Parts: sequence; C-alpha cells; structure tokens
Amino acid sequence: MEAIPNPDVPSTAAATHLPDHPLRDAVIWDSGSNCHITNDKSRYSPGPYHEYRTPGTVHYKGDLLNSYGSGTVEVKADYPGGKGIFILREVVYVPDFFTSVISHHRLKKAGYLWDDEGNRIYEQKTRQVIFTTTEFNGHYVV
Repeated sequence: MEAIPNPDVPSTAAATHLPDHPLRDAVIWDSGSNCHITNDKSRYSPGPYHEYRTPGTVHYKGDLLNSYGSGTVEVKADYPGGKGIFILREVVYVPDFFTSVISHHRLKKAGYLWDDEGNRIYEQKTRQVIFTTTEFNGHYVV
C-alpha cells in the first residue's frame, strides 16, 4: 500500500539542488510544491515575519531541509505592459533550497491559473493576465 502524503506538510518536487545553480537568485513557478518558498531572507517585506521557535522541515527529493520562518514576500514580475510587484503571503524561509518558489497549488486555490503554453498567470474569474513567466533551464521563471 502506498503512503499518502500529508497535505499540511510543506513539500516540493523541484528538480535540482546545487549551491551555485543558475536559478539560485530566481523565483520559479512550481507545480509540484504545496508551499511558497524563498531561499533569501532579504526578500521578506517589512512587517510580520514569523520566526519558528524550532526549525520546521520541507520535503525535497527525499530529503528534509530546515525551514526557519514565514512571512510576506514581494516578487518582481513582468506584467502586460510593464513590471510590477506580486505579493505572496506565508512564504516559508528555506535557505538551503536551490531557488525561490511560487506554489501553483497555493495560487490555484486563491483563484489564479497557469497557462503553460502562453507562459502567463491569470485570474480565474476575469481571465486577466496577472504576470508572465519565461522558460529557463527547464523551469518557469517569474
């Protein structure tokens, strides 16, 4: 019998873990992650940041990586007609993760959809494009 993962445990299915990975400073759209992740604490917005009393864990490629807190992150994104900021809440801080991640699962629950052929994220109700992505190194970069 196959074990069913606990949906409340942060996990991700991103593919590469190298300290000098070319996406180390990027933010990618990840359809395999059930949580937003940043590997850079300086990305957090001023305001509420919840530091964990004891480290949490994030599942990654069969390993567990420590997570140290969560808060709000402002992501620089390409919008139709310019650049702007997309705000993510409850972003988990995992400094050893290979990149920063926007969870497809979380944004879909919030009413956003991913058009992987058009490389864009849009609001489900209005079909308005919210921001675009670019394919790089096998990932969709915001």
